Amino acid sequence: MIPLNRKPEPQNFNFSYNFDSEETAKLAKFFRENQEILPNGLEKFSKALEDAVYHGLSLEQARKFFT
Repeated sequence: MIPLNRKPEPQNFNFSYNFDSEETAKLAKFFRENQEILPNGLEKFSKALEDAVYHGLSLEQARKFFT
């Protein structure tokens, strides 16, 4: 328990997880479809997901996936 007279120290939350192809694609699509309500701070993560999917597809596949 944190004493009331002390401010909590900033936390660094780290985790490691290997997303499979299906999870990556679903997350990328979800972030793309909900980008207007994406909380601040998730932009880099969203871009990394999109890039991972985009670089694994042909131009035509990417066009179909993201539209």
